Amino acid sequence: MISIEFHKNHLKRTHIFFAKRPKISHLIGFYDYFRCESRNNILGFKRNDSYTKLIDLTKSPDEIFNHFNKTTRYQIKRAIREKAKFSIEPDINAFVDFYNDFARLNNVARMEGSYLDSFKNNLFISKAIHKDECLIMHANIIDFELKRVHMFSSASHFRNVANHETRKLTGQFNRFLHFKDIIYAKNMNMLLYDLGGYAINTGSKSLQNINKFKDGFGGELKRESNYVPYLIWLLRKFKRFMNI
Repeated sequence: MISIEFHKNHLKRTHIFFAKRPKISHLIGFYDYFRCESRNNILGFKRNDSYTKLIDLTKSPDEIFNHFNKTTRYQIKRAIREKAKFSIEPDINAFVDFYNDFARLNNVARMEGSYLDSFKNNLFISKAIHKDECLIMHANIIDFELKRVHMFSSASHFRNVANHETRKLTGQFNRFLHFKDIIYAKNMNMLLYDLGGYAINTGSKSLQNINKFKDGFGGELKRESNYVPYLIWLLRKFKRFMNI
């Protein structure tokens, strides 16, 4: 289990990952539980299903690679031929800056560096480099107790590449980086690599494409639970309704 504390709007908040089930003592306060083992409704908490794909790291690297589908294996090999390089980034702020450039260009929410910094030693940041330029970065969180690595966030930059090349390189280098993350996690003696969420029965074309991308790595589909105290859930629903 990973528990992190941070402040937002001057309020203390706690995010808890990979717990068995929420604590009743957390009914009061700003607590969010993500990817709990329990799939039961618990009095006082709002529960939502959470799905992900898990890759078994007890297999050999060759076995893991051979469980990928043909397209994924081909794209990884192409990235290697393009001289893709894998590296660990020790500077959290480097990822935050990289991600926020990506967020600005793609009109998505920015990331607060203080939030990511809260993970401290339960984090590794990886990057894929092409011709001395960092093109993709992944932030992975680590549960050392469960020996599980979770792909938490990613961002990509293709500043100086023509559009038709961008489409090819995006897929190739992102698949390459996922594979290298998987092997890096295995070498840390982790047991599971979590591809970071899976949208079940979605009507969104973009989410369907993300599912298809993750399906290419094989793995087992797992259903877990997210929980939040009902009082906090109602407060957030009210704020959205009032557009606060």
